[in-house]
Amino acid sequence: MNFQMFSQDPNDHAPFSPSSPSWINMTDEQVLSAWKNKFRTVLGTDIHEWASGEINCHNKPASVREVSRGIKRHIYNKYKRDPEKLDLMFRHLRYLPSEAYGTVKTFINDVVTNDMLSEQKVGYSYFFNGTIDAVKFDKKLLQIYDLKTGSTPAKFEQLYIYCAEYCLQHSINPFEISFEIRIYQNDEIFGENPASSDILSLMDNIVHKNKILMKFEGVTAYDR
Repeated sequence: MNFQMFSQDPNDHAPFSPSSPSWINMTDEQVLSAWKNKFRTVLGTDIHEWASGEINCHNKPASVREVSRGIKRHIYNKYKRDPEKLDLMFRHLRYLPSEAYGTVKTFINDVVTNDMLSEQKVGYSYFFNGTIDAVKFDKKLLQIYDLKTGSTPAKFEQLYIYCAEYCLQHSINPFEISFEIRIYQNDEIFGENPASSDILSLMDNIVHKNKILMKFEGVTAYDR
């Protein structure tokens, strides 16, 4: 029996594979939406890179068209020596709806206006760390903004964890400060003000789990 080879990369899984059978019950519209969202996620890294560059230069895009051109220019410069990858990335852009560019524009403008830092590493240990899209700590207010390029509604848990890790990293008592977190997605802004008790609970959770992992690895000093 001969099997057709669909991909030479053993790590390249089909987007609608037997191991992820949730697509069986999808409608035609849901299948198309899932396919388009897959490429929005692939583009996410490049979009974040371009946005971070604009933020670091304190550039505020004046229009959605400027954002679109900037992202395309960034992708071209990044992949111009790999024509196949460049063509693939530009084809991915076809699935990026216009509201995504508007979301990026608003995110950049708000971050620059608030004089926030872009793409900042935060964490408590080797086991618990990440990168915040935009952050600022000033006058006892911790602000964390997150840009989402996918269409699946994002949850605030990730930003709560960022708050906890930031407090742990900088030895901040969460009851002595206040918090503002935002998610920018689908041309909308979603905001919350986490309670200090919720952040402290997450801090305790991280410290406890870090000790468990350190003990499992047999280390006594491993980034705490």
